[in-house]
Amino acid sequence: MSAIASAVVLAGGCHAGTTCGFPAPSLDNFNFKAIFTIGSFGFYKPDLLALICTLLVVWFFWAAFKKPKLVPRGVQNLGELGYLFIRDQFDRPMIG
Repeated sequence: MSAIASAVVLAGGCHAGTTCGFPAPSLDNFNFKAIFTIGSFGFYKPDLLALICTLLVVWFFWAAFKKPKLVPRGVQNLGELGYLFIRDQFDRPMIG
């Protein structure tokens, strides 16, 4: 079997007319039930995951910069690398 033919087989996966038993996800898999509701506002699982991730990032940067040193060590090194990465992303000129 050529490399192109094997890539087509791999790209098709086991869902294209085979009986592997794994059902492909559909749009119904993304209809989440509300964890709780307040009036017309519903709090869903993706909202909870976004909140947890936000709290983790805020906690990390707080821990990295609560006692900054002139010569960074430990978690401050990672915090400064993260800050420089984000700053450099916004300093780049837009393409297009």
